[in-house]
Amino acid sequence: MHHYGLAAPLYTHFTSPIRRYADVVVHRLLGAAIGISRLPHQLTDKSLVRAVGDQINYRHRNAQ
Repeated sequence: MHHYGLAAPLYTHFTSPIRRYADVVVHRLLGAAIGISRLPHQLTDKSLVRAVGDQINYRHRNAQ
């Protein structure tokens, strides 16, 4: 998605990565997907990424 105000050809919006581990993971995956950063070794394993996502969702649901 293009962000007119920032004059950015690529833009996404979600919570600051300082606040949530899930957002840190998303920032790293997006950065690698668009070629501005390297994918950390740990995130190259799809089963590990799925397990991290499952754990994040589990803890989120239990915190409510």
